Amino acid sequence: TVMRFGVDTPGMYGKVKQVQNLSVVIEKESTTSPKIEPYLTLSAKALENYYLGFFSKNEDASEAYTYGERIFNWGYGVDQQKIMAEKLKRFPYDRGALAVLWEVNKDNYPPKGNAISALGQTKGWKVPCLVMILAQCMGEALYMTAVFRNNDMYGAWPLNAFDLIKFQEDLARK
Repeated sequence: TVMRFGVDTPGMYGKVKQVQNLSVVIEKESTTSPKIEPYLTLSAKALENYYLGFFSKNEDASEAYTYGERIFNWGYGVDQQKIMAEKLKRFPYDRGALAVLWEVNKDNYPPKGNAISALGQTKGWKVPCLVMILAQCMGEALYMTAVFRNNDMYGAWPLNAFDLIKFQEDLARK
């Protein structure tokens, strides 16, 4: 789909192929014994390492941000997954159990004092690709939707997909 329908788009990483509003449905995948296709060029160990970083609270501020920091430590202490679980326990069919990772005041504009390079991009300015996670019960199952503003389909996407399945399993258990 990316190679066939992608539109060449300039950006801070050079020209990329971009597909707008692409949806992917993942069913029957297991995080305890993930099916890692050979073309994904990643190992179970790499997946485990990525999971640790993906959900790290980043309390030592060693990264510009982590998904875990924004999910489990939003605004220095709010655990959005816990809130989602509590809401779904009380109102399983509510469509408002969600976590937001985009910080409007921080992520919409580059930090002051950073030079703007070609194409209006700021070198080193990092903002999350994953911007929202929504969950809802339907029957006996927990369905989840993850919204990415963009995602590297050949690098980060497989890792993010497996980690979001893990997030969904953890949320369902809670």
